[in-house]
Amino acid sequence: RCMRADKRGAISPINSPILDRLNIAPKNWQKLTTQFTSVFHGAVGRPQKLDNYCASLEIKRRANYKQCERLLA
Repeated sequence: RCMRADKRGAISPINSPILDRLNIAPKNWQKLTTQFTSVFHGAVGRPQKLDNYCASLEIKRRANYKQCERLLA
């Protein structure tokens, strides 16, 4: 959705039910939507899902793990 408050469909950062359902803090959501490509490189997801993904591909190094933990956990 649009990040501008004056546009239809904008997500209000305060008491947003969709962000509550996703269990993502509003400040994290803003960072995810405005700086995604500068924050992440490679696979992205909740830490447990990222663990499963890396295990299935037998990848030892988990890129983005700390960022995923901080923004998506």
